[in-house]
Amino acid sequence: MKYKCIIPARGGSKRIPKKNLAVIGGIPLVSWAIRTAKEVFLPENIYVSSDHPKILNIAVTENVVPVQRPEFESSDTATDADVIRHIMTGVGSNGSAIAYLRPTTPFRSINVLKEAMQIFETENISRLICVEEMTESAYKSYMLAPNRKLYPLYEAIHNAPNQTCPKTYRNNGYLDLYRWPDGLEVLPFGFVVPRTIEIDIMEDLENARFCHERRKHD
Repeated sequence: MKYKCIIPARGGSKRIPKKNLAVIGGIPLVSWAIRTAKEVFLPENIYVSSDHPKILNIAVTENVVPVQRPEFESSDTATDADVIRHIMTGVGSNGSAIAYLRPTTPFRSINVLKEAMQIFETENISRLICVEEMTESAYKSYMLAPNRKLYPLYEAIHNAPNQTCPKTYRNNGYLDLYRWPDGLEVLPFGFVVPRTIEIDIMEDLENARFCHERRKHD
């Protein structure tokens, strides 16, 4: 199967300024994603979508394809589908598969990526998303009202022991796979991967740096 690997890496971020340029072990997050992708895909099939010149220059340095993202697709409201459509419309590859790698999940196993791709291909799936099991079931979650009153999302079981609640899963950015173009319009299948660090806030970034340094000395 022919893949186009897309790495979405806009310059803006509210919680961590220029998050995709944040450094772990001397390497920017976007380069972590690019170097992982190059272990699986040909460089000419790896596209870095960004509105930031430094990120686009990193793509050139890493010998992959930089794609200037339009301003309207670089906002907080832009979706993954917007980014994918922009690139795939330009590439013009009906029937291709898309591998979507977010820079904010830097620590990935190549074997896990290949296993997910094998299942995607052999089971003829249109859309597959890697997920991890949540440590506490979402059935025990609450919504906070303006008056600070808590309302359980699932009132019938929110007080039950966690181990008796249904398991729930979250997308951790490890890898999303789509068949183009039909995969954008269907519900995904899930592939459970080991828990990993997804960088969303500064504490996540600090934890990732700590874990990286610890691994270097193990």
